[in-house]
This record gives sequence, structure tokens and C-alpha cells, in this order.
Amino acid sequence: MTLRDRTRIRPFFLNPSISNLFSALSIALMTPLAIKNLFFGKYVLSLLILLFIVAIITRMLAIKAGKEAQLTGVVVLVLMVATNLASIHYLGLYGVFWIYPSAIVCFFLLPRATANLFALSLTGLTAAMSWPMLDHQIVIRLVASAGLTILFLNVAVGVISSQETRLIKQSLLDPLTGVFNRRHMETCLRDATDQFSDGGQTATLLLIDIDNFKSINDRFGHTTGDAVICEVADLLMQNSAGTAPLFRLGGEEFILLLDKSDSKTAMLRAEKLRRIIERADILTGRPVSVSIGVAEVRADQSTSHWIRDADKALYLAKNSGRNQVRCA
Repeated sequence: MTLRDRTRIRPFFLNPSISNLFSALSIALMTPLAIKNLFFGKYVLSLLILLFIVAIITRMLAIKAGKEAQLTGVVVLVLMVATNLASIHYLGLYGVFWIYPSAIVCFFLLPRATANLFALSLTGLTAAMSWPMLDHQIVIRLVASAGLTILFLNVAVGVISSQETRLIKQSLLDPLTGVFNRRHMETCLRDATDQFSDGGQTATLLLIDIDNFKSINDRFGHTTGDAVICEVADLLMQNSAGTAPLFRLGGEEFILLLDKSDSKTAMLRAEKLRRIIERADILTGRPVSVSIGVAEVRADQSTSHWIRDADKALYLAKNSGRNQVRCA
């Protein structure tokens, strides 16, 4: 699992467990149909259904292996469209009704824009193929009802996704600064230590503390203190270039997790961040600085011991005069 995977928020409709549930239901539904059509001599339709099932199984295995599933999702939908058209050819009006569950499946396999493209394409192809075979009034009503179905799916996906995003942010993000919270930090650090134990992939964390923060609160008030915390968090996020997740450990302390980075590289990164904050005009009439402790992950190390190592380095930086970087 990469750092990007650990900090990515997945939409509900593309969640692997939900997608796999729909895939399993599709397999259970389509397998008897493949056997039935084979028994009645509809070999092309039966073959397309079997290929559709194989594509679904391949996609499920790709998701289980942690691989990107968008390409296999496209393959599944291409075969689904072909199967729908074959159903219309063999079954006429009865085959047309597969357009509705197929449109729904689109939104559980691919991002909304691509799902809309497939669903609308399926509707258009179904209408074109049905026009010479069915009463034109039926085809028009089919297109209208399919269009309303796609519209409803967009509204439903939009509402559910926005609510889900809000709930996910509440569970993952610190409400004051908008950076990741301590709960999510523990998950990410545990993944990093496991990955180091399994494959030797190194990682380093930076424990960052705002110097003399209590005196800022005492002199300027807690509102100003919160503003300083937010400004420091913004500077850290802006200058991590989106490559390292930032967590608020608590109070005025932050942790920056550097994937695939040893302590030497992390020290250079930490020193750069320290200078940026030192030179920033955060609080009028008073300089704001940070001390940073750096700790590289070690073998058979728990996350609490890893943070403790960084805290020891931070303590050394504080005792050496603050506004410094020290390594464990």
C-alpha cells in the first residue's frame, strides 16, 4: 500500500467492498442465464455472458490484489454493452429491459463521468438497435425512462457522495486546521511500520512543535493562538507539496510522515520547513518558530516507540535553544 493509498478518500460507490458485492450478485444472476441460453442454442449470447462473468471475476481479483481496477471496470462495461445488444437481437422487447440494471451497474464500477458516458452510450445503442424491431412509441418511452433513470442515479450518487465525504472528513480531519487527525495518523503509522517489517521500505516522521506557544496564548489569547496553529499548518501543507500527509498530534504539535525517506533526507526537508516558518510573517510583532524532531522507522518498532524516538529528538531541539532540527 502506497502513501497515496493510505490517505485517499474513496467514494462510496467505488468502495471495493460495495463494488465486489454488486459483482458477486451479477455473477449469481448471469450464470444461470448463460447456461439457459447455451441450452437453447443462443451460443453468441451465452459466450458474451460468460466473458462478462470472467471479466467481473478478473476485476474482483485485481481489487483484492490492491491493483487499480478502472481498466478492468471498462472491460466489464464494454462486455455488458455487447451482451445487452445481443439480448435485444435474440430476445427483442424482453432483452431491452436489461438497460435499467446495466445503467445502475455503470455507477458502481467507474467514476461518475465515465459511468454517464457508458450509460448514455448504452441507451443510444439500444434505441438505435430497437428502432427497426419495435414500435417507435415503445422505443421513445424506453429512451425517456432510461434517461430519467440515469438522471436519478446522478442525483443519488451526488447526494450520497457529498454526505459520505462530509462524514469521512469528520472522522479523518482535525476540525481546527483541516489536516489529518490523530486517529488517522495511528492507522498510517501502523501501515508504515508494517510495510517496513514486510519489505524494508523505510519511512521517517517529523515531529513539529511551535516554540513558546503557551506564551503566545497567554499574551494574545486563545483565538490568536488557534490562528497561529492554522497558519503553521497551512505552511506545512503548502510546502510538503502533497507528497507527505500532515497530522495534528494535539495542541501545537504536528507530525509529517515521509514515505521512502531516510533520516538524512528527512533532516534536509525538516530544515527547509523550519526556515520557511521562521521567515513567515505569522504574528505581527512577534517571531514564530518551530522545533522539529526527526525519527526513522526501525525494525520491530511500534508506532508509539517511533513517536517516542521523535519526541526525544524534539526534546533535544527544545533544550538546545529551540528553532532547531534534531535527529533521534
